[in-house]
Amino acid sequence: MRKLRLSERTAGAVLEAVRDLIDGGAGAGTIKLYAGAPPAAPDDPVNGQVLLATFTFSDPSAGPASGGELVFSPIADAEFAAASGRAAWARIEDSGGRRIADADAGPEGSGAALEIDRADITIGQPVRVTNARLALFKEA
Repeated sequence: MRKLRLSERTAGAVLEAVRDLIDGGAGAGTIKLYAGAPPAAPDDPVNGQVLLATFTFSDPSAGPASGGELVFSPIADAEFAAASGRAAWARIEDSGGRRIADADAGPEGSGAALEIDRADITIGQPVRVTNARLALFKEA
């Protein structure tokens, strides 16, 4: 297997490019929270996974990356969950619905890229993002 190791400066540039893609378009990007296993790649369509909630990023979505991480600005709560299920992953899109990335999701304190107030979502209930950040993997 081939590995690519990035300097912190390069990792920051990559993450800021992701931020710029999220912020591209006429408005704020979105995060769609799903139950079920994610597709093999972000370019693959959602097929049978349950959409639990949709969140809207601040615009801009984040400031500069630091220490190999991109920490997102506060994200608006989803007023009503669209369905019931256990949160597993999220799809990040720009305001035009163009796919940017898929990320893991879990309850607060889980260390997931998208942390929410609880893992088990109930239809009609509000859902709150407690922490959202992207990081590039580093070798220990």
